Amino acid sequence: MNVNDLNLLLKKLLTIQEETSWFEFKTKRMAMDEMGKWVSALANGAFLDGEDYGYLVFGIDAKTKEIKGIGKLQAFFMPNMEKIKTTLLPDLSPQIKFEVHELVREEDQKKVIFIKIPAATEQVRFKDKAYILYIQEREVV
Repeated sequence: MNVNDLNLLLKKLLTIQEETSWFEFKTKRMAMDEMGKWVSALANGAFLDGEDYGYLVFGIDAKTKEIKGIGKLQAFFMPNMEKIKTTLLPDLSPQIKFEVHELVREEDQKKVIFIKIPAATEQVRFKDKAYILYIQEREVV
């Protein structure tokens, strides 16, 4: 995805009233196991909602939709972009080809990280367990 694609995607996601079963905004770092659960849940949710992809987006406040940028998370993401893939892929079944993208916003230089997750073609499991997003509580089950 290029910068224009990422800007258009961000604009689209920000206009949707609430997060759905196929995208989630985050502002805090999460453990790799937690991220694996989210990848599973968003892949499965994208399939159920008829979307081509699910997205886990870091740097956006979910309640206010304020673009905060990754700030302190930069120390986690920048050296670990490739490690995220190599750590999670072996535990995903089937192994899906998710992508990690960084957007540096031109207007304020805030960085946003997108994990673009293809919709499941069969149930996606992380460590042999399939996950889905329980929307009322915004938690992965």
